[in-house]
Formats: sequence, structure tokens, C-alpha cells
Amino acid sequence: MKVFYLGRKSKYLQHGGCYEVDHLTYLYTYLKGLRHPFDCNMFKIAPDMAVVTPYRVAKPAAPKPEVKLTLGEALIKKMQGRIGTCSFAIEFDNGQYSLHNTAPCHAGLSYDRDKGKPVRVFNALKGYANDNNRANLIRFYTYICNESPWRIAFEEPFTPEMIDSGVYLKVDTPKNILVGACIAMRQASEFPDRLTMFIRLLDLKYSPNVAFAAANLSGRGSALVAREGSGHDIIHRRMNFDELVSFFNNDMFKEKGKPYNDSPGYGYEIWNSIAKSKNIYGKLEGDEIKGTVFGHVMSFFKPNELTIKRGWNDVVMEKHPAVTGDNALLTMANILAKEIK
Repeated sequence: MKVFYLGRKSKYLQHGGCYEVDHLTYLYTYLKGLRHPFDCNMFKIAPDMAVVTPYRVAKPAAPKPEVKLTLGEALIKKMQGRIGTCSFAIEFDNGQYSLHNTAPCHAGLSYDRDKGKPVRVFNALKGYANDNNRANLIRFYTYICNESPWRIAFEEPFTPEMIDSGVYLKVDTPKNILVGACIAMRQASEFPDRLTMFIRLLDLKYSPNVAFAAANLSGRGSALVAREGSGHDIIHRRMNFDELVSFFNNDMFKEKGKPYNDSPGYGYEIWNSIAKSKNIYGKLEGDEIKGTVFGHVMSFFKPNELTIKRGWNDVVMEKHPAVTGDNALLTMANILAKEIK
């Protein structure tokens, strides 16, 4: 007698399979070739022409080996809408990833030697763009990655698709330049007003270098503001003006540091890699400000022509028509454009 198996697939039987009965008891069905008793209710009688199914079900195919995500893919997967001021990741020569999806800054790019030696660094851009700023961010990132002095830190030129896929940086780049490139990139997302000013100046046909410098030095753009310099600023008023000009015009980095992949431990010199700074916190006039960005800007105005006051982390100069309201950004850009290409 032949029967169809009605139960779930098991080690020996498959659902709907046809098997030959050896003998029956009141409660159990015994199949030919198998010693294990089966519940009679799990079978129904099959017609004589039914083809008997082999007892052992073929082993399922071995699962495909799991494909390891790339460094960028792993970080983007971890982000899932959870981002910080910046999101970046490091891959070490032992295959381990260090993923920072909610970082407040790029300080986490510093690493301990016992983690291994970095072989790749990834900076995520996905999550910072939306329908309103996407086109402007593409223009900004194109400048940083392809045209600015920091372009030497990136593995390949920026293309619009990378606003979703992110960018990789060359780990043999000097540490100060690599970290500086990352900080320069986040100026647009951390300080949206700087992105707005940068785009405005580009549209007015100022050079990208001038647009970037003016947008960063002008602060909020409502009055002529020379940034005092916080850890999240890339350039500020206390820098040597001539060295800042040389940085933009000649790609002249100063204190570069060792290659990133050979520089474990915390610490980097972003400002000093661009231009030396003077300790003129709170200084608004006199010989001490000479040679600085602030002193250079002030040289375009007569004494007592401006009202100068210190705000949070910046120096605001107002009262004169050229440095108030909508004119402030253009005034800064025009001053810088006399020297910066």
C-alpha cells in the first residue's frame, strides 16, 4: 500500500511525498526502509500508480557565504537616519572597522596603534542633503574635493553621485591635511549659512576660493564679522593674512604632519597647516593685529569709522554702510578678492 505524507517536511519525509507502507498498528504507520513510527493521521492512501518518493530528502544547498560590506556601506547601513555633526569611518589593516555615525566632530579620526594601521578613511555625505540644499551641496563638495587646496586628500574626484555614496580619503595624506579636508567639507552642513553665502558669491562670479574664505570669515553675513576661531572653524581672523593668501593661491600647506596612517594618537594642527595664528583674542586695534586677517580688513577703514564689538566667538564691525546688512558679505569678498585668486 502507498500513502501520501501530509505533514511538514522532515529529515526523512517531504510534504506531499508518496511512500510505501511496511505495516500498520492501531496508532502508527511504519514505512518500508524506516524504523521510525509515524502518526497514522499524517498520511492518506495513494492510488497504485503513484510514484514512490525516496525516503531521504536531499540536503539543502549550502548557504552562500556572507559578503562583507565595504567600509562605506557598513557606515551608511549603521547610520539609518542617525547622524551626528559628521559621520565617518576607518578601516584597519586587520580588517576591523571603526564606525562613527553620530560623531560631534572629526576628533575620532585619531586612533590608537593597537587597533592596527589605517588602510582607508571614509567620510559620509548621505543624510545631510535634502531637496532644498542638494544642488548647493554638490557645488560645495565639488569645490572642496576637486578644486580647493584640500583636493590632494581624496582618492578620486567628486561626482554628484557621491553625495549619496560618500567619499574616501587617501591614508598616506599628511594627517593635518586629511583631517582638515574633512572639517572643510562639513562647513556646509554644520553651518548652513556659510553654504548660502558661498553659493551666493559663486553666482556673483567670485572665485570659489574667495567665496569659501568670505563665507567662513563673514560668519552670519549680517555684519562684517571676522571669526575669532573655534575648534569647528577652518579659518579665522587671527590667521596671518599673507599665509592665508598663499594657502589658497599656491596650495601652500605649512605644518602638514606625518602621513595619517603613520600618525597614531590624538592631535592635529588644522589651523597651523594653513597659516600661523596670533594670540589676539579680544584685541580689536593696535600693532598686535597687524599682519592678521582682521588687521588687513581693518586697514580698509579709517580709525573710528566702525563700531566694533565682540560677539560669541566673533568680532562684529558695523555702523558703516559697507559692513552692515546685505553689504557685509560683499565687502569681505571684495577685500579678499584683491589678493586671493
